[in-house]
Formats: sequence, structure tokens, C-alpha cells
Amino acid sequence: MTELKFEKIMENGIEFRYNNFLLAEEVMSIVEQMENYDNYMAREIVKGVLLIKFCTNIPTENMEDLQLYNMYVANGIINFLEENIININSIDKNIEYNNSVAKSVNTFLTNAFTLLEKVEKKIPTKKALDGIVVEFQNAVKKYANIKK
Repeated sequence: MTELKFEKIMENGIEFRYNNFLLAEEVMSIVEQMENYDNYMAREIVKGVLLIKFCTNIPTENMEDLQLYNMYVANGIINFLEENIININSIDKNIEYNNSVAKSVNTFLTNAFTLLEKVEKKIPTKKALDGIVVEFQNAVKKYANIKK
């Protein structure tokens, strides 16, 4: 965690310090961990817990994520962080982009081109096909001579 920039804050009887921004690595970590879940509530728990861990000096050791989330959503600290972190919207923008049709199409096309390149390498050239035909014709002639 980077050095906390703000002085002590008192929110619903809890005194703590917080950063009003997330570093790029922190945003990426939150997004990656949120995307491990398909469930909206599970994603919100991950987001809230990591905001507390990354942006405050609130002790989180020995607490389960659900317990931590419930405690700090109930006393308003998670809401406070969501309202005061200046680049909080970058989390939702990343999630939105990662789930967008544009990203899906881009990923599909990239994978399709990679697959086509692999297939193209396995398609014989005209010269190779001509050679196969000649070998086949020779084999047929040889087999025909054996039968006689």
C-alpha cells in the first residue's frame, strides 16, 4: 500500500486514514479478483473488501471477507470510500469493457486468425498435392500389375 495521503477521518465512530485514489495495479487486482465470480454480490464483496485493504489503514487481519464487508458496509465506510476515491469508476469501466461485445469479438477474431494460421500451415501446397497424386497413381499401377 502506498503512503496514505489524508489525515485521520472519523466516520460513524471509526477513526482511520485513507487514500482517495487507487493505483493502476490495485485497480487491475480488484478487477481480476471480481471477475473470478459470476455473482453480483460476490463481486461487490470483493470490491468493498479490497477498497478497505488497499485504501485504508483499517486492520483486516483475522477477518473473513464476508465479515469484513458486512461490518464496513453497515457502518458506511465502504460507501464513504466509493464516494471519495477519485478513480473508483475505473473499476466498473474495466469490468464493463471486459464483458463487452467489442472485447468478445476482438478475442474471437484473434483466436480465429491464430487457428487459421495453424490450419494454413497444415494444408499441402499444389506441388505436394501433385506429388501425392503421382504416388497414388504409381501405387494403383503397381497394385494392378500384382493382380494380373
